[in-house]
Amino acid sequence: MAGLPLLYKTISSHLVVAVVPALALGYLVSDVNRRGLELDAQHLHLATAGQLHQRILAKIDETTQVLETAERVLASEQLPYEQRIVLLQSIVASGRAPELAIYTADGAPDSVIRGPKAAPGERAPLSEALRQDARARGFAADRAERAEGGIQLRLVVPWILDEQLFGFLGTTIPLAPLSEFAKALAERHLGENGELDVVDGRKMVLVSVDPARLGTTLGDDSPFRGIEGADGLAAIEGGISVPFDAPSGARLGAVVSMPTTRWLIGASRPAAEAFAVLGAVRKRTLLLALLAAALAGIAGLLFARQISEPVKRLTEEARTAVARGFKTTLDLRAGGELGALVTSFNEMLRQIERYRADLRVKTNLQMKLARILSPAELHELLATEAMPDRTAEEHVATVLYVDVARTGSEVTTVRQEFLVTMLGDFFAAAVSAIERSGGQVDRYSGDAVIGVFLARHVPAHAAAAREAAQVILREVAEQAKRWAAISAELEASVGVATGTVRVRAVGDGSSGELSVSGGLVDRAAELQREAQAGTFRLDAETDAALGGRS
Repeated sequence: MAGLPLLYKTISSHLVVAVVPALALGYLVSDVNRRGLELDAQHLHLATAGQLHQRILAKIDETTQVLETAERVLASEQLPYEQRIVLLQSIVASGRAPELAIYTADGAPDSVIRGPKAAPGERAPLSEALRQDARARGFAADRAERAEGGIQLRLVVPWILDEQLFGFLGTTIPLAPLSEFAKALAERHLGENGELDVVDGRKMVLVSVDPARLGTTLGDDSPFRGIEGADGLAAIEGGISVPFDAPSGARLGAVVSMPTTRWLIGASRPAAEAFAVLGAVRKRTLLLALLAAALAGIAGLLFARQISEPVKRLTEEARTAVARGFKTTLDLRAGGELGALVTSFNEMLRQIERYRADLRVKTNLQMKLARILSPAELHELLATEAMPDRTAEEHVATVLYVDVARTGSEVTTVRQEFLVTMLGDFFAAAVSAIERSGGQVDRYSGDAVIGVFLARHVPAHAAAAREAAQVILREVAEQAKRWAAISAELEASVGVATGTVRVRAVGDGSSGELSVSGGLVDRAAELQREAQAGTFRLDAETDAALGGRS
């Protein structure tokens, strides 16, 4: 392209600049649509799993109330034991519970009142963990399998008599109706290929849209691939989209935990269905991007000739100015950006001429001083006055230096949008605390914030800085609690130093913004690095200003 005329260079450059961003915009819009569809799919999966969750909890609450009623009947000392049993039989006969089983205090089966729909067979003893859970929470639940009737949920409540544990009362909830409800729910919201499963901590399927999966154990080709150990709940990041590969292809799902039963609900559907509209959106977006690029190329062709002629004249005038040693300005009238370029170039030429004049004056002055000063004295004089800062003034102040660190075993996996929000919350808290205490933010250094409390503005500058440090540490501690769920803990420390700083106005000084310099900022930064997480460290001068009470 170096040998092409300016006209063709302009056209080619315009096409390159137009086509590449247009194509990049197409892919960007496509990616944004994918993220939006993924978020929509996540909300749909969570909402569907949440409906099944609420249905299970409602059934558990209803059955628990029946057990509590039966427990109150057994605990009633005004009625003979035989009459209490008759009342329990009436509860079973009403269909409110398929059966009522009575256990001794050590969990051994004592007696059982069965209804017509109750599964026959011996009742297994209650485990110690189940008995302890029932006494601690008022009820307990675990999986109870039967040879007939499929998988059932066993609910147990303690039987308290005279404030002493007399035994336990339990019943079962068949899970087959919940599987039918899950199937209808999945067909309505997740489509024909949607799946909705409930598993325990060992990944055994308790409720499913597919009857063949009941009682089986799911592997890594399911939303529950992250479960580990006996209950596995800690290994699941609930509410997050979980992509996985199933035998039928890639799927997208989400997981909801059930703390009441220590179960997990997983909803999923094929990724192709979740992103079905993405292909059409991508094609239309790319076609629009190519059309925009073509229009931009045509526009560039039309305007290139109008641009090339003034640029050519500008080039000739610039070469003339260079040939004359930058002593003449450009004699070219143009409007718009080209006119601004000519004005800037002429201003540069005038600045060069003023620099030459100043250099001649300085050279003459050096020649005169050389007659009365030694070379060493002349060098020292020129070095100290080379860059005088006549606008800076010394003031007594207290400098606050606060920095925050992100720690945690999984901090490297935290999403970028979470990190940006975390730092934004920290900066907002730090700036607010500094300004409320009478100080002002001087600048930011990476994740650190530097605040200055001038004595001329805040007479009790040391106390104000200490108060701001305490507020910042409290705010960061509260933020750390909110972000602990993603294993990204915030730890802040503060350094506070008092002394003299050089203060100069920023810009023309009309806005009141100041900038400080000097070793006091470095001393505050060093104190911050020495301070432990969650604390602030003061230097001796600050402590003295506070009367030694810090």
